[in-house]
Amino acid sequence: MAKMVFRKYASLVGWMIIAGLPVIALADAQEAFPADRASESGQTLEVESCILRSASIKKGSGKVEVSSVDAVWSWTFLSLEYQGKFYDWESPVANPFSPAQEPAWNALYTTWLAAGYSNALTRKLHYAVEADVFISFERDYFGLMGNDMDGALFYSFLDGWNVYGGVAVHHSPFQTDVYPLFGLMCGVEADPGWSFNAGVPETIIRYRFNPRYSMDAGFSVLNVDYYLLSVDDAGDHDRYLETSDNRLFLDFAVTPHRNLSLGLGVQYTVDNQLMFYSANQQNRTSYRMTSVPGLLLKMQYGF
Repeated sequence: MAKMVFRKYASLVGWMIIAGLPVIALADAQEAFPADRASESGQTLEVESCILRSASIKKGSGKVEVSSVDAVWSWTFLSLEYQGKFYDWESPVANPFSPAQEPAWNALYTTWLAAGYSNALTRKLHYAVEADVFISFERDYFGLMGNDMDGALFYSFLDGWNVYGGVAVHHSPFQTDVYPLFGLMCGVEADPGWSFNAGVPETIIRYRFNPRYSMDAGFSVLNVDYYLLSVDDAGDHDRYLETSDNRLFLDFAVTPHRNLSLGLGVQYTVDNQLMFYSANQQNRTSYRMTSVPGLLLKMQYGF
């Protein structure tokens, strides 16, 4: 049965997909290619990588350095996304969850295949919908399959001002969550000066100095992912892992070519949490990690 979970505003899946809904709708409304696309050809490849400083695991003396890479290929209404999270454990036996019950892992992966559509209902009212299927896993032969669906309405009430609201649903054999999404947008990202998208699950404020240089600042709240751990079915181990965090970020982008954009910045990850579930999806045990800064790298290329 679906649960309304307002404390989890967005998973990483929801962040990538829901954050793209305003771009889809405004692209139709303005009859222009989205400003954050590097090419008008219809195909883009976006890659984002983050390397976090070692974080301490509370309730223990272990530490871990986390790095991640996220790549999204988009073409018209389709997108294919891959995400990898890589863990470098320091003194893993000092972790409160290892080696007693939950084993330490070194890599977690997720892939998504998504399709989206948007259109105008009236001159000022637009809508956007998107759905995906995903699989997350620790090893190639262990997987957690599910799907996401989301939709939003966009209303233009002033020149350059838009308000939107909608809902996103995350479903897997492990859990079903319903997330609200809403926000206020102003400005065109391709134009010099200020523009912003303030709302849930992500807020971005952008200042474009000129067509070549821009700067973004913002935050995304409670990015959540679920995984099925590759542990022995016969063993007394927790089977499911939930990772969650909030993120503050600041990055500077340069566009050396009309089809290429490069970004460099910093990310501060807070409320980082690991939560384990037993095989029957009960008996939650959570562990918090200290807030840490990290290096943020971005690349976008249009074909």
